Amino acid sequence: MNFALEFIKWWYVIVGGNYFHNQVLSIFIFSMNKTRALPFAKTFNIPLYRDKSDFGSGLSKIIKFWWIAIGTILSIIKVIPGLVILLFLLILPFIPLFGIIRFMFKI
Repeated sequence: MNFALEFIKWWYVIVGGNYFHNQVLSIFIFSMNKTRALPFAKTFNIPLYRDKSDFGSGLSKIIKFWWIAIGTILSIIKVIPGLVILLFLLILPFIPLFGIIRFMFKI
């Protein structure tokens, strides 16, 4: 029984955590930087092209808001396949258990 617990701990903490960090979180952050959504979010209150007039400041906030929103949506869409594969990886250790239960109860 100790081996099974160690395997489950290894599978979910090490394999699942590494996959989440390397394939999901890293790709999300990379795409947020690639679409320039993170840098725009960091400098949201700084006007574009240093235009400090009211119109320039307001227009830059509108442009940055939409840029951040579209960049975030594109980044989330890019991460969805990785999340689906992660879900499959988390279910994978239980597939033999389902086979054993089906065999024992003749389902």
